[in-house]
Amino acid sequence: MVAIRLLLLTGARVSEILSLTWAAVDLAAGTLQLADSKTGRKTIWLSPSAVALLQAWPRFKGSPYVFPGEGKSKRGPGAHRVSLGDAWTWVRTRAKVPDVRLHDLRHSFASLAVSQGYTLPMIGALLGHSQPATTQRYAHLMDDPLRAGVNAIAGTIDAALSRRPR
Repeated sequence: MVAIRLLLLTGARVSEILSLTWAAVDLAAGTLQLADSKTGRKTIWLSPSAVALLQAWPRFKGSPYVFPGEGKSKRGPGAHRVSLGDAWTWVRTRAKVPDVRLHDLRHSFASLAVSQGYTLPMIGALLGHSQPATTQRYAHLMDDPLRAGVNAIAGTIDAALSRRPR
């Protein structure tokens, strides 16, 4: 469930969260520094609620991963989790949204950002999109607007999550 909340609060790709190592987590700066992602090197901005989530999450002995795999993996011992299928099925069933895909959380993050008036270049930067390249060439994004963006979006998500019993 922590991985799903982190997906909600960051707009990150499922693979980025599931393969996340503690070495990439910078809680003091409020970022995840991914050495490699679908679009190359990437910073994922963390809201205060995402930082608190990771601060409370345990480190698993012998694993560099934030979300290590369970039991024996085909990829060998110490591998990261590769799926949230069972947890996502449980969430969808309880929420009565059978057709919602896990990747839709990323789309929801972007939709909230659009509805709150954030620009496409800023949203692209928050999500780590390489396109629209032309738009981003003309928009220089400083860290402060990105931090404000992720905090506002995650605040909306936090408020919605806190209204429902867990």
